Amino acid sequence: MQNFNLNLEELVAILNAKLSAAVNKELNRKFKSVGLDITTEQWTILSCLAENESENSKNLMTQQMLSTYTGKDKASITRLLDSLEKNNLIIRKGDKKDRRVKIIHLTEAANKIKKLTEKIISDTVQMAVQDITTSDLVTTRNTLLKILENFSISF
Repeated sequence: MQNFNLNLEELVAILNAKLSAAVNKELNRKFKSVGLDITTEQWTILSCLAENESENSKNLMTQQMLSTYTGKDKASITRLLDSLEKNNLIIRKGDKKDRRVKIIHLTEAANKIKKLTEKIISDTVQMAVQDITTSDLVTTRNTLLKILENFSISF
């Protein structure tokens, strides 16, 4: 077996990837266990839309905006929206000013599962951070935000 010398940056990247995979696996399992036919990627889109609709009375969220907010490419956003629309969780409406632009809205079905998904997310976060001090969590959060900032990604 070959011995790899990992530097700190490589270690952080590996740990981040493993953490992301573990969280996604747990959330997908929990969504499925309660009969929700969504993935964590789809939930991310629904969450963005819900946050936008609660903060913005005009409710204007385009595919391009979702791409920017989530860091996903346009093809991935289109694929996710196609799936969400097929499952009656979103609708796409043409913009009155530019018919090429589609405005994305949550459906009533999506609003109905919002509380359930929020509970699953909250429970999962609580499970993940159990036995970690508030001070350590604040330090971790600040460090991760700084790393994102170094990539010019705002959160």
